Order: sequence, then structure tokens, then C-alpha cells
Amino acid sequence: MRIAITGATGLVGRNLLLEIIKQNLANLNDIDVVILGKGKHNKSLRQRIESILFTEGPDYIAAENITRADLAQFSEKQIRYVDIQLSAPGLGISEVDRQKLREAPIDFFFHSAGLTDFRHTPDAVEKLTAVNLTGTQKMTELAETLDIGEFCYVGTAYACGETFGTVEPDYVNPDQDFRNPYERIKLEAEIVVREFQQRTGMKCRYLRPSTICGRLMEREYGATPKFDVFYLWAAFFLRWKMKLLNGSGANVLDTPLEMDLRFWGNREAGLNIVPVDYVVKAMLEICLQDAPGESFHLVGDQETLHRHYTAGILESLNITGPQFVDNEPLDLNRIESFYYKTVGKIFMPYAIQDPILFSTANMDAIMAQANLKCPPIDRENLSLLLDYGKRHNFGLNGSGLT
Repeated sequence: MRIAITGATGLVGRNLLLEIIKQNLANLNDIDVVILGKGKHNKSLRQRIESILFTEGPDYIAAENITRADLAQFSEKQIRYVDIQLSAPGLGISEVDRQKLREAPIDFFFHSAGLTDFRHTPDAVEKLTAVNLTGTQKMTELAETLDIGEFCYVGTAYACGETFGTVEPDYVNPDQDFRNPYERIKLEAEIVVREFQQRTGMKCRYLRPSTICGRLMEREYGATPKFDVFYLWAAFFLRWKMKLLNGSGANVLDTPLEMDLRFWGNREAGLNIVPVDYVVKAMLEICLQDAPGESFHLVGDQETLHRHYTAGILESLNITGPQFVDNEPLDLNRIESFYYKTVGKIFMPYAIQDPILFSTANMDAIMAQANLKCPPIDRENLSLLLDYGKRHNFGLNGSGLT
């Protein structure tokens, strides 16, 4: 089996790579992986991937007979590294690397590379367009020159935009309203792939995860390389707490603090949060079982209510005082004013929306065959996610927290 992956250093891509290895320990020599990406921070693409393999691989794979030497050999013998540059013609792929891509058919090409940014700023929109839309366009152009069994596009369930109620996995409506440019551009990128499929006849899958969180099925529990969406909410309160206490370090978490803030949201709605390891397991099952259909929601069984996970976040940060309110506050105090200008501006469109039910009817037989069930974001699992987040400062650098 030969698999190509873009975005293999990102949240979905790295876990997909580790899951492929985990599922094929008995026949690793029969697996070839092509990774398309680039170096960063003075590390080559290969060095970045091997860092993931060596640091996260042993926990995720959880096999007594797997060693660092085994993973190094897999990288050396079974992974083809292809350097790309999104801004360059033809993705800047060298002729040598093109030969790597063409040396054998690719069974599954997973395009998971993407940028998540819910801001509306011109800079954010420019980057989202370059990475998520133009990048996808260039990947389809590359795919057209290769022998590919299935092209699998990793989109987002929230490409449904500002709708509510039951949403089917093939729902596409570019004329509706969206909560942010990210949602709109991700849908535009998916449409690029759909048009590519119509033009070429290549088999394509449209994989739509919801709000992706850290691992809850494989170790390290809670592990994630990035902290966005609901993690940003936690980061806001941690940063503000550090400012008020004029300090950093573990004492920030240990010290109780009361904050006067009214949080506007829908008490009966929430975010659909799904663990990344469940997402990649489901992705592989869809492909390996050759599931009927093209579009799939990779989501939790139900929404996690805003009032539940926000309460869990505040408790984990040892903060009291914020109140959940049903209407937008008008007479804002200092912290409320800052909240609604920053993270609240990003978060509020999700917090006030009506409930969304992402249909997974076409996943039932697939998941039953694989004996795979999505872990719920209950109190225990939310604690695992937040404990990992606290150990890593929810993405805040230099806070000194341990």
C-alpha cells in the first residue's frame, strides 16, 4: 500500500502517519509513505517528521517491540520526502522528487495540509486563501499528473456555515453566510476538489471533521501540537490571570482568582468536539473498507454544551466569577470590553448559534465493522484535554508554567 500525505507535521497529518504505522506493524516493509511538506526553523522536512516519530511515536504506537531504531529505519526505507513550496510554480517540486511521486501508483492521497485562523483581518484572509484555497488548487493540479486511487480532502464540518439543525455531509452552499473567512475558504477549497473530480473522474473523498481536540484513544492523552478554537478561550483566561497576578509559573494556576465577566452564549447549544486519533482512525477505515459514498462527517456523537466545557476550563484554571448570560452585555467592564474585542469576537458566532446535528448515518456500518466509537467529551475526558493544555500553557510561550 502506498499513501501520500500533505500536512504531516500538523494535527491531523502527524496522527494519520502514526496510525498508519500502528496498523501495519506486522508488515511495515509493505507500506510506502510519501510526505509532501517543507522544512522549518532550520529543520528539514525529514528532520521534522523524524522528531515526531521519535518523540510521539512510541506512546502512540504502544508496541513493546518498536524501537527508535525501527522508526528510523522506517523513515529511511519506507518514507519518501518531497519538498514543496506553495508559492512556487508547480509547488517547486524538483524533477527528482517528481520521479519519487511517479515511481509507483498511490493508493490514497490525503490532503490534510491547512491553516486554521478564525480572524477576519486582511492578513489572516490572505494567508488562509494562499494555504487553504490556492494550496488545494495546486494539489489537484499535481494529483492530475499522478496515478492515484483516491484523493482524500480533509475539510471541515463547519463549512456548512451559519445553518442549524441536521446537516448532511455533502451539504454545499457557497451563497450562505459564514461565521468567518476560514469556513468560507475551506468550502471554496472543497468545491475546487469537487470540480477536479468532475473534470478528471478521479475518485475523491470529502472528509469533514468538526472541532478537533487532542488524543483520547492513544497516548499521550490530550496531545495536540496546536491550541485553537476552545483552547483559545482557555488561553485568554490564563493570559488575563497572569496579567492580574503579575506573575508566571505554577503559582498562577494554584492561586484562586475571581473575574467579573459575562459570557454570552446559547445554553442549549455547543461545539461538536472530536479527538484527533478518532478522526484519523475513521479516515483510514473509510478508505480501507472502500465505504460507499464520498462525503463523511468525522464528528462526535453530540455537541459538548458551551456551558459545560467553559465551566470545565474555568475550574481547571482556578477561576470563579464569569457568568453565562442569554443576551449580549451592553455596559461592559474593562475585562469584558477586552474579551469581546479579542477572543470573544472569534468565539461568539459559535457560542450563540442554534444546535447543529452533523449527520453520520453513512458512517454507522463503517464504524461498527471497525468496532470504533468516538470518545465523548465528558468531564473525565475534558480534564485530560485541559491537563495537557495546562502543561503546555495552552500555546502561550514563555509563561514559565510547568
